Amino acid sequence: MDPTALQQLVDTLAPEDLAALMPMGGFEKLLGLRYTFVSPARVEAVLQATPELVQPYGLVHGGVYCALAESVCSVGAALVVLLPTGQSAVGVSNRTEFKRAVRAGHAIDVVAEPLRIEGRDHTWRATMTVGGEVCAVGEVVVRALPQGTRLAGEAVALSGASGAGTP
Repeated sequence: MDPTALQQLVDTLAPEDLAALMPMGGFEKLLGLRYTFVSPARVEAVLQATPELVQPYGLVHGGVYCALAESVCSVGAALVVLLPTGQSAVGVSNRTEFKRAVRAGHAIDVVAEPLRIEGRDHTWRATMTVGGEVCAVGEVVVRALPQGTRLAGEAVALSGASGAGTP
């Protein structure tokens, strides 16, 4: 879909409705991530912590929090650059701090909002909570890429198989 048509579609949808249209494939499907609110200014999602997502001590693996931050921040930044310009957005830095241990069986809520948009680099913060208590905070730098940019030997483009968080 061209950027203008996508912008028009997004303009007609409430953030909750846009979240319901997020394609789920690849890594986010494997995790079980579900988007609940999607806009260029805020992205919300929820993940049910399953036994498959814990480390040997029975705690949710730190990589899960990093993946959540990367996914929700990338979606938000992609909407910022994709809609008006047709560019892609990819994560280039992820710093996630763990605040509180969580075990399987809990729902992890994630909220991402932009901190700074400076040229091609967008810094977003993802706050992850369980029952209203912060369990992790991530800051992700997402870089806007001009159309036709090649990474890993191919042009960067959305793919139906890759899912929403990998714009």
